Amino acid sequence: MAISKLGYDSYWTESAPQEEIDQLEIDGNLNTINKLLIYVGKYYANRDAITGFNNFHKTYQELLDDVSLTRGFLKTQGITKGDVVALQMMNEYQFIVLFLAITTFGAIANPIPFQMPLVVTQKVVDKNSAKLIIYGNTLSELYKQWSSTTKCINVRDVQCNEKIGMSNVTPNDYAAFYMTGGTVSFPKTVILTHRNLTRGMTNGAYGFEKVLYQSYYAIIPFFHIFGLIRGCLTPLYTGSINYLCNDFKNIMRDLPICKPTMLILTPGLVEMICFYGSKNMQLLGGSLNTIIVGGAPVSIPLLKKANALGIYTCPGYGLTESSNLISGNRFPIERANSMGHLYQHQELKIVNNELWFKGENISPGYYHDDENNKIAYEDGWFKTGDLGKYENGELFIQGRIKNLIVLPSGEKFPPEEIETIFNNFPMTKDSLVYFKQDKIVLEMFPYEIPNMPNNLRDQKIHDFFEQVNKTLPTFMRINNLIIRTEDFKRSGAMKILRNQQ
Repeated sequence: MAISKLGYDSYWTESAPQEEIDQLEIDGNLNTINKLLIYVGKYYANRDAITGFNNFHKTYQELLDDVSLTRGFLKTQGITKGDVVALQMMNEYQFIVLFLAITTFGAIANPIPFQMPLVVTQKVVDKNSAKLIIYGNTLSELYKQWSSTTKCINVRDVQCNEKIGMSNVTPNDYAAFYMTGGTVSFPKTVILTHRNLTRGMTNGAYGFEKVLYQSYYAIIPFFHIFGLIRGCLTPLYTGSINYLCNDFKNIMRDLPICKPTMLILTPGLVEMICFYGSKNMQLLGGSLNTIIVGGAPVSIPLLKKANALGIYTCPGYGLTESSNLISGNRFPIERANSMGHLYQHQELKIVNNELWFKGENISPGYYHDDENNKIAYEDGWFKTGDLGKYENGELFIQGRIKNLIVLPSGEKFPPEEIETIFNNFPMTKDSLVYFKQDKIVLEMFPYEIPNMPNNLRDQKIHDFFEQVNKTLPTFMRINNLIIRTEDFKRSGAMKILRNQQ
């Protein structure tokens, strides 16, 4: 039986003041980026929207004016409704302006990871039929080698003196192409409609004690869906001010300046924030009270570290194909290992332990990719590839189907089930379980423990390992424990590259 969620129930609305919830819903369902811009112009025009180093700042009205001018630029380039415009740049003001201009002009924005090799970028824009790619100024030397027939333009040359109004778009019109995968194969192109993006944006606003007028520091790149939805669109929707991080090296310089109240982070970045916060919270600006963490599983010890600093840290579950959030856990300490409640306007069913979803946040499919569409979609349902269960209104993730360990006996299990146990041991930074040469192996990367010699730490790890291993089903017991002295190889999203260790 499918589980259907409609409307935002008390789980998501009870913590915020009613007047703030009313503000979010005052103009009904903002189901296009065009409606979002009308909304922010109506309610936030004179508020600061975007800031940066050296006193850079733009109000919402100035942002809207720049978006209007940039639509004029797109017109001069011959862009029309349905055309694809690729963007390859960091979290710059121009990215936000271009993304909003492209989507409200009726075209399709295709953000591309900044670090993607040029040869792969060229293949991506050719596959996605991009008519134009606009790149960041720091990539100028690299783009001298551009050989695709797709026209490329440096962002500094994006100029126009004519304002152009928004085109007519529908909620089901394509708004963005986002890349996913690509660690072991060519990346897939996820289609995201106006309805997908705005539902993701709206979901991100619910579940907090204060919703409106927050101060953000945008660290996660906007070319990741997590960064775009939760680090860019939701701040706009809530009238918040967003300080842009366009270089990771500047994080500790920027935080005391921008004084964020809310951060959007991966677990690795939460580790860094906790490290500096434990020394002096003023290093983080002194105002930080909330972290939204995603992109990888979050251990209980890490959540407790942040909580001890007075920072409410909320993990969630989502994919590029779900426009970021599917669920979120408002009570991560009390409800450890839960992915929380489902956000609204979606349906869930579980088939052979695999989570399937459909709804306003779910992508209609992959662009020009019949093979992957046949694998991932069935009768309108998106098959996540994640194993999970839904109990008492909560979602639990058990692992990825592609990671399942299949033993010679025919028995199988998700390695994440064991990894979660060991990741919740306070001395573990991360772990990896795999099957090799007829043995189940656990590799553990530990923390350096202050005032504790490594040999004593490792003995405590061995003691914990022996204790846990006895409790595992016989076929899942670990044959070999390896305590690593260096971190695992990781993806750009800081996930362990399972097949590259």
